[in-house]
Amino acid sequence: MTPMRKLTPLFLLVPSILAAACEGDDTSAPPTPEEVVVDSPSAQSVHTSKVRPPAISGGTLVVSADASRAVVSDPDRDRVVIVDLINDTVVKAIDVDAGEEPGRAVIDHAGRAHVALRNGNQLLTVNIANGEVEGRYTVCSSPRGIATFQAVENQADESLVIACATGEVVELDAATGEQIAHAEFAPDLRDVVIAGPGTRAGRRVLVSSFRSADVLTLNTDLELEHSARPGGYVHPGSQRAFVSNVAWRMVPAAGGALMVHQRSATVPIGDANQQVPQQYYASIDCGSSVVHGAATQFDDQGNALPGSRGVGLAVLPVDIAVSDEGGFAYVAAASGFVEIGQLPAEGTQPFDPCDQAGINGLRINAGPEPIAVAFAGENVIVQTREPSLLLRYSPNSITQQGMIALGGESRRDTGHQMFHSNPDGPVTISCASCHPEGGDDGHVWQFTDIGMRRTQTLQGDITQTAPFHWDGDLTDLSHLMSKVFVERMGGVEQSDDRIEAMTDWLSGVPALPGRANPDSAAVARGKAIYENDKAACASCHGGEQLTNSETVDVGTGRAFQVPSLRGIRNRAPFMHDGCAPTLLDRFDPTCGGTNHGDLSGLTDADLEDLVAYLDTL
Repeated sequence: MTPMRKLTPLFLLVPSILAAACEGDDTSAPPTPEEVVVDSPSAQSVHTSKVRPPAISGGTLVVSADASRAVVSDPDRDRVVIVDLINDTVVKAIDVDAGEEPGRAVIDHAGRAHVALRNGNQLLTVNIANGEVEGRYTVCSSPRGIATFQAVENQADESLVIACATGEVVELDAATGEQIAHAEFAPDLRDVVIAGPGTRAGRRVLVSSFRSADVLTLNTDLELEHSARPGGYVHPGSQRAFVSNVAWRMVPAAGGALMVHQRSATVPIGDANQQVPQQYYASIDCGSSVVHGAATQFDDQGNALPGSRGVGLAVLPVDIAVSDEGGFAYVAAASGFVEIGQLPAEGTQPFDPCDQAGINGLRINAGPEPIAVAFAGENVIVQTREPSLLLRYSPNSITQQGMIALGGESRRDTGHQMFHSNPDGPVTISCASCHPEGGDDGHVWQFTDIGMRRTQTLQGDITQTAPFHWDGDLTDLSHLMSKVFVERMGGVEQSDDRIEAMTDWLSGVPALPGRANPDSAAVARGKAIYENDKAACASCHGGEQLTNSETVDVGTGRAFQVPSLRGIRNRAPFMHDGCAPTLLDRFDPTCGGTNHGDLSGLTDADLEDLVAYLDTL
């Protein structure tokens, strides 16, 4: 492989080519530039996929150590594609069940690819030489990150470590799928990196948390040692303070890990603090936008190294790949660019080019909607969502070397595109910036006019829970689009058809599953409390959506929307101002309010039972 240290740090930028007109059942050839189209808000064009595509998650590409094979997860089409990178051909496309959503993948030393089926509870194991399926192994209800763990003293003794959104970390035998170890932590786990050199006992298992960007350091018995988080940031020009969150991707780097994540503003935002009264979510630089991207390194013990590398105005930096020599690349799916640069030398402080369009700012076209990136020998491989392609780039000449059509039906969808991009506004933010994967970033914002407001989730079909926002002041999605997408984000007014397309896509964003609590007696006792007339939880949080969609003052001094409790376990912190770090904290009347159900007479054990039930919703 060409030494990356000889390269000038580079950024590869794709123009806003965000969707392609692949109308046939099979994309047998890559589209020409004339065939690539955009659902432009200015043109008010609308296209709805016959199969609703899932929210972008990124990190769906892995390349074998000898750079001969690529394993491509295609969550939009529920396929896993094995690609011959020597001959630029598809070896085999493997269909999985509808809605299983293949995600992260890893290749073990025996030539098997293990793919996490995000909604399928299982790992799919495939022989990368011929594309034959060798097995399916049940692991957890929401597998996310996966890593291989090879014992130095016995290379045949290889295992897989899987992190699950439900909070489970599971180790399986790579050959048989048999469980070796299991541990459980707070929900929202994301990626896994095996860090450190030496024998098994000397290594650490680093596990990231999606929304908080925490990294849990576990020993090889999956016991927690400590946790760390990327540091905060104060923009030198605006003096706006930011906190790190939303860890889109974490990968091995320099014996530890490298995380690409977002940073969200912690200072008051709103009309009163802006020179321009509108568009205050997005701006021309990351110092005045409310969200921007960054990359942070962690050492082999899971400690966040000081400083972070800003990635400027990158919108949704959903993947990052690290070369053997220490260079890095990352992909921002919605804004459509890929960036290549150098990690700082050991012991040096990385500079933060927050006000620049990258590091030294070279930009080229790398195709529509990139969602994953990987190094393959002397090339960088980029996966695009729609159309489904692999693009090959030379990091030396910064030119495209090839294109491989992966096939499959078109998943071009206006609602999906609008959620992940804002092509007619200042492209520094999208809906998915604060609502990653259709959920929420867990951040509590300070607004100059209304005070503290925690980002609300959009999962579980929020279209059935109008009116919207904590204050219930937006009667329908049309009003929400005008207030947020247009006024705050700087987009253009949308036609009724485009708002309908957004509504259709949002209606299919699923809620994350609750916890399958083995203590069924505690769950039953908690359910009885939830449904009785005294606590009266079900009187407001009832029905299919677990909300009556009313705006109520529960004793916090102001009326707020009754939120759905579907997937509530996965949405800490709780309440409109995030005053409850845990569900138990919500029952403190100074946080949860004095009229939030009659809890008098309930013991600590009763409340724990109630939380046990809430965890299952």
